Amino acid sequence: MYSEDSKQQIQKIERENFRKLKKQENKNKIIPVTDDILHISDFTIKKFSHSGDSGDLYLATNKRNSNEKYILKHEYYDSACNEYMYSKIGNKMGISIAPVKLFILDDKEDKFKSDFVCGIQYLEGCEHINFDYVCKNKDNIDNWQDYFKIICLEILFDESDGVEIVKYGHKIYRIDTTASFTISDFFLHSLAYDYEKNGINIREFANKTILKMAERNTALRLPRWKDDVDNILERYGKEYLPYYLEPYRLLEKVTEKDIKEWCSILTIFYPDIIGDYYQKYFNNLKLDVQEFLAQMEKQVLVTA
Repeated sequence: MYSEDSKQQIQKIERENFRKLKKQENKNKIIPVTDDILHISDFTIKKFSHSGDSGDLYLATNKRNSNEKYILKHEYYDSACNEYMYSKIGNKMGISIAPVKLFILDDKEDKFKSDFVCGIQYLEGCEHINFDYVCKNKDNIDNWQDYFKIICLEILFDESDGVEIVKYGHKIYRIDTTASFTISDFFLHSLAYDYEKNGINIREFANKTILKMAERNTALRLPRWKDDVDNILERYGKEYLPYYLEPYRLLEKVTEKDIKEWCSILTIFYPDIIGDYYQKYFNNLKLDVQEFLAQMEKQVLVTA
């Protein structure tokens, strides 16, 4: 285990290295005009009372509009990229995911452990819900069907930390999506180091590994997806299966242009390889989904 002083020194070195890399990568870029990027100087910051696997959290409140609040994640490098992409993709699919913004640290920099800071919309007063709650309160939830679509996204987007679903007003939302896709904090740290060890350049090796993790995984994915369909039938019954399966078809709403646009925003902050990863990952995911749907349709025809 590293001492606290050692951790702070590592964070300082990695932050400096990432800034050097991004200065080079961004020198010919035009910063996009987008509502997805906010400035930390426009917000007041205070410690958020709840923390967990995402480390220390902050609550950011807009200085001009106290109703605009975000929970800030900053400690782990994979939080901002995964939360942002998950939110953009899920909402484009028509599934309610808590909106996520990316923050420029033009102020209060010393409070944050990295420059990779995302803000998840603070759904103040929300309550966690489960299947029994949804079944008993359908009349009070405008999008109750999203419960089953969100459950599907867990396996579709390679999640590894369970699912949090909350009710806010008359709608339900998914929150906390850091542990998604196949990118991890470990390999993002490696991108900070542009030097050789045992004849291997650390950053170049990390680049190759990250792109490798975006490749098609048909042999593993399709059996898992089919097994999960059986589990859903057993757990929830046939009545809810169409809602569960809908995200496989809704993924077609997310275009290559969409992914490229969101990646162009994300890579203002992150190394460009991260944008390459998401574009490759979702292109290959859609190919696997198309094959899965074709097999499911064939299975229905055979059993009809």
